[in-house]
Amino acid sequence: MSLQVASTNLRFCLTVVRKGSTRKSIHSFAARRKAPESIAQVIKTQTKYKAQLLAAVGVFGFARIAAEEVVAVKEEGEVIKEKEATVEEAAEAEATRIATEKAAADEAARIVAEEAAAAEAARIAAEEAAAAVAARLAAEESAAAEVAKIAAQDAATRDAWIKCSTAAAIVFVSWVVYLKTS
Repeated sequence: MSLQVASTNLRFCLTVVRKGSTRKSIHSFAARRKAPESIAQVIKTQTKYKAQLLAAVGVFGFARIAAEEVVAVKEEGEVIKEKEATVEEAAEAEATRIATEKAAADEAARIVAEEAAAAEAARIAAEEAAAAVAARLAAEESAAAEVAKIAAQDAATRDAWIKCSTAAAIVFVSWVVYLKTS
């Protein structure tokens, strides 16, 4: 009987792990309800940061186009006269722009990496919580099976005691009747 109970427990545990829940209302916990909310919050935050990143890229692109148009509008004479002076300024401005864009890209990459790490941590925590619930349920079932086994043994012992008592009473009565008749 214990082999059958153990295989049933193992099958039940595997089913719980594969499905993710036991479909019984008694097994719903606040931690399970909290995990999807935190994942939803992470996804919402990621969407917000993506929108901010797109807005920043758009602003930098617009600033670049506006700067190029201003240079193109100037008259050629002014550009030639100022060309020598502005070459160094343009180089500095270009270096500054590149540094700014690189810093923005690095910051965006860092934010995306942090969000990915947070999402991974949330997923791992949810898996650990599910595994802990499955282990606890398996332990409870094992304990219930052990209690049932002990109860069955007690019932068998009680039946044996009653049979022995009955047999002893019959022997005693038979002995008394034998002694009276002899």
